[in-house]
Amino acid sequence: MKRTKMHNACKTGYVFAVYRTHVEFGVWNGDYPWQKHNEDELLELHIFDKDSEYRAQRSAIAENGWIETVLQGDLTEHLIDSRMLLYGEELAASDELSYTVMENGRAQTFYLPEITEEKFRKGIYLLVRNYYAYDENDLLYLAGYRILGVEMGGEKHEG
Repeated sequence: MKRTKMHNACKTGYVFAVYRTHVEFGVWNGDYPWQKHNEDELLELHIFDKDSEYRAQRSAIAENGWIETVLQGDLTEHLIDSRMLLYGEELAASDELSYTVMENGRAQTFYLPEITEEKFRKGIYLLVRNYYAYDENDLLYLAGYRILGVEMGGEKHEG
């Protein structure tokens, strides 16, 4: 199934891919090292930098099998930036280009050549911008989000 808006993704940044059995995260330079994985197993794909995010989510109701969104700029004036801890409980394996961690029995692989084991142990966080709006009763609700970048070992990287 072809994703039709993927050409709108940033040229460099990061990619976050959710498969049926595992999660992978890494540097994006127009492709990613795990493209060999089965496309049928891919559930969700985020390609992002500080300015934009391409998002594709598998959907049974979408004509091409994917709901695709390209987010650029700020969606609303009401926003809060936060960070979300990204890695798991136990380091399972590592080599020069990747780290695999386990969380609740699921593997997560990080393809981050610029990270040291020390930075990895200090934490990898997604930097997320949450957008809020008010409904007709003036109640605040989360209207959306966009991934901005990554923080590794206390250093921000925005793609």
